[in-house]
Amino acid sequence: MGFSGSTIVATTIDDEVKGKVSFIKMDLEGWDLNALIGAKNHIFNDHPNLAIAVYHKTDHLRKIYEFVINIHNDYNVFLRNYTEGNSETIMYFIPI
Repeated sequence: MGFSGSTIVATTIDDEVKGKVSFIKMDLEGWDLNALIGAKNHIFNDHPNLAIAVYHKTDHLRKIYEFVINIHNDYNVFLRNYTEGNSETIMYFIPI
């Protein structure tokens, strides 16, 4: 059974959410950086706390860190691994 002919409509946090954002949590199976790009204006304007999965793609640890810090360089950044190995690793960005 396939999904041919199905349509998926996607939007961004910036386009969909009009109010102030204070916290963003993402674990999107490797699409986290794409979603952060779609939240760039809220990250810049609202400076929310962030909890972002960084384990689905090997370069996401570096790329997600650089992306967020290039928007706001005044975050304290923490990593927490919730399992053995490198799966379930979350990067937290807490505004200073």
